Amino acid sequence: MTIPNFEQTMLPLLRCIENDKDWKMSEIEDWSVKHFELNEAERTELKPTSDHETLFHNRLHWAKLYLKKAGLVVDISRGLVKIAREGLSALKQNPEKIDIKFLKQYSGFLEWYTKKKTNVTTMPEKVTMPNYYPLDEENAKKIDAYIQKHPESKLNKTHAIVLQGERVDLPVYRLPLDLLFYNIRNGRFAAEYIDLKKKEGRELNAEDPVDAKKIQTLLLELDPKQSLLLENDLKKVRQKEPGVITTGGYVINGNRRMSVLQNLVEQGDSDFDYLEVARLPGGVGAKDIWKLEAGIQLSRRVQLDYGPINNLLKFNEGLQAGLKPLEIAKSLYGDFTEKEILENLEQLKYISEYLAFIGHSKQFNKAKGVHEHFIDLRNIINRAKKQGASPDDIVSLKKIAFQLIFDGVPQRELRKIKDVLANAKIKENFWDAEDHSKPEEAGKKAAKKQKATEDDAFTAARTIFNNCLDSVKAASEAQQPVKLLKRALTNLENIDEAEPSLKNSESVNLIGFIDEVVIRLKNLTGSR
Repeated sequence: MTIPNFEQTMLPLLRCIENDKDWKMSEIEDWSVKHFELNEAERTELKPTSDHETLFHNRLHWAKLYLKKAGLVVDISRGLVKIAREGLSALKQNPEKIDIKFLKQYSGFLEWYTKKKTNVTTMPEKVTMPNYYPLDEENAKKIDAYIQKHPESKLNKTHAIVLQGERVDLPVYRLPLDLLFYNIRNGRFAAEYIDLKKKEGRELNAEDPVDAKKIQTLLLELDPKQSLLLENDLKKVRQKEPGVITTGGYVINGNRRMSVLQNLVEQGDSDFDYLEVARLPGGVGAKDIWKLEAGIQLSRRVQLDYGPINNLLKFNEGLQAGLKPLEIAKSLYGDFTEKEILENLEQLKYISEYLAFIGHSKQFNKAKGVHEHFIDLRNIINRAKKQGASPDDIVSLKKIAFQLIFDGVPQRELRKIKDVLANAKIKENFWDAEDHSKPEEAGKKAAKKQKATEDDAFTAARTIFNNCLDSVKAASEAQQPVKLLKRALTNLENIDEAEPSLKNSESVNLIGFIDEVVIRLKNLTGSR
């Protein structure tokens, strides 16, 4: 017969497990093959998008997922399912078939299915960032008054910016530092500011002198070497280029320069108590200010010192300011495409999920050094989705990957997850790592990792993954029996016969298994 679609497998699947025992999905598949009287060609037909997964296997797993969302079956553990009370009730109705229409009577399924249908393309989750472009009318008046009283503060030059899609030449002023405020939204120190805010337990107020000092210290310590170079440069030639401020005095571009100048003043050099700035007109909104800052600081790649994490956070902030990914891309003067922006936002989403997983929610600095792992993870997940991975599989995949990243798996090894997933047999062993990949409080996770290190061993999840990689390698060499036999012989000959663990139950069992394999190979080859 023709291979049934996933809806056609729903009722038989439920009938198969109605005896209320725990069933392996492999057992259900064997039963279903017999039920549908599939021949060998139908049973082994591969999905068009896969080199390893069969079409029937894929459809059966999708059927299980839909039944699970309706509450008719439950997952006992990875690959192990059981009929639920609702499933038994459904069978008592003696339905002619179970399909999507039938499942819509269950509220849990209906909610999930509706969301699934309306959320085909999921926008990456937003990461909460301070949306802080205050319109400080009082300080704006102070700046106006100062300019009026000190006409020499208006310099004989302008600074060109792009505002609302048009070139605007802004007048440049030399203003005292005490009329200006640090912009806590500045993308260059977004992750560091989040850490500072967590430490303080609140949003900082740039207009408060005590908080302003904390922000100044943060800026100076971001890159002490760069701060010193900037200090020496300002001493020699002063400002080469003006900063940009809002009409109320918030520094959009030039925060680090202001921190260095403020530091020089605190050291006793009052000549540096001024910052040259181009002042925006009043009424400029969050969208336009974001475009301005991003256009100045992100499009000039040679000047890009955001750092990779802050770069991602800046893109996300553009979303919060109300821009669409295409608008964000266009704001960067051709340096990025819409596809790249979406990919970056997706990468940030996975980083955010990872931080929550390891107990450091929103502490983005904790992802420094591993941020590129999430580029590979994004590619692995997208590939798995294209190959028909279920939503449950994706959740499991992320958990395991997050644990492996935390456990220190190098980026080049993480990429090999795709090779593990490509082999159905090895993939089932890979899922075992999920039992050792659970979100935990940060201290507990760190303690387990440290304990493994002290024992000169890998963590449980990484050990399972390493075994899977060994299996992948062995599978690729399966057509090279001589090579494998030589390796096995070498490994066996190198066993220390004086090692006490050789006599424990695990070793004895393994020797028994090895003996069975040897007998089987002898029978195959006719050797004695």
